[in-house]
Amino acid sequence: MKFDQHAETYQVEQAAGVSVEKLAGEKARMILKVLAECVGDPKQLRVLDVGCGIGLIDRDLDPGVAELCGVDTSLRSLELARTS
Repeated sequence: MKFDQHAETYQVEQAAGVSVEKLAGEKARMILKVLAECVGDPKQLRVLDVGCGIGLIDRDLDPGVAELCGVDTSLRSLELARTS
């Protein structure tokens, strides 16, 4: 699948009446909770987000971990993630 063609419009396409940012924030909080319960203090962890897309989850995840790196097959999505 070619994800670059969806990078610019991802938030609009996925919305369907639901706040994509709110869902991403909730997912980040859930990830931090699972990390804390299963691995340890998230503030001490280096985290890799595989398939980070345009970085919606990473906006809320980054402040809660020691280091965050996002990777994706869509170069355009990564460009957008860097600017947000």
